[in-house]
Amino acid sequence: MEIGVIVDAPGSKIIDYAERIIMRAVDLLEQPGHPDKCGGYLAVWTVNLNNVPGNLRLLAPIGYSPEEKWRKRMEVAMEKCQRLDSGDGMGHLTSYESRNPAISRWGGGVRGPQHIYAFSGLPELWDEAAMFVLAIRLHQLRADDVLELISEERNPHLRPLLEACHWTE
Repeated sequence: MEIGVIVDAPGSKIIDYAERIIMRAVDLLEQPGHPDKCGGYLAVWTVNLNNVPGNLRLLAPIGYSPEEKWRKRMEVAMEKCQRLDSGDGMGHLTSYESRNPAISRWGGGVRGPQHIYAFSGLPELWDEAAMFVLAIRLHQLRADDVLELISEERNPHLRPLLEACHWTE
């Protein structure tokens, strides 16, 4: 499946956009009393091209994450990327398509034409919505294509977060 136009973004731009998007998602979440849902880890992975495995391009903490959750969130974000790059998730647009809670495999990763974006730290569908918005804002995916593929029933947070994340550069 081919979606959108590729525009490579420097790491600082990715982090800046991800911070804006994740903090907006945290605001929309409105989960008082749940400070553990105020951030996590972002992983950006280059995709497998011509049978050459992709690799980690960027790993960054975004927002607040309790110290005892750092390592696990980092590992989960990277696992989502690896899964979309090979094996179980190859050819999938999202890690949600190959999720398996019994073995701690979750949604929250999104594949673009050149990069995979994954986040771990918010509730699963919020992680996914944030990564779709990030890929859209980085011009890796087109909003119309994503909204056509991902219904409001499938992810009710995507459209509201996308609408809340408009800014001019």
